[in-house]
Amino acid sequence: MPFPSALTVCKQDLFTKVDELRDKYPEVLVQRILRIRDMYNWQIQYPDAKDREFVNEVVKRYDVSMPIAYRDLAIIK
Repeated sequence: MPFPSALTVCKQDLFTKVDELRDKYPEVLVQRILRIRDMYNWQIQYPDAKDREFVNEVVKRYDVSMPIAYRDLAIIK
């Protein structure tokens, strides 16, 4: 059974408890949701930040590639 997209999961479960996320989704998706949750909170803290600043912060915090950081940004927006 395929799992839903990260966007769909974020719409439904962005602030669901971690244990519940782990019961519902594979670990790789849980880690992405937790990263997006963290960066969503960062975006709230820095509402005037440019997209590039967001992407740089994701890359720095999570050691992911820029395309992945931009995909996370698209979900948050």
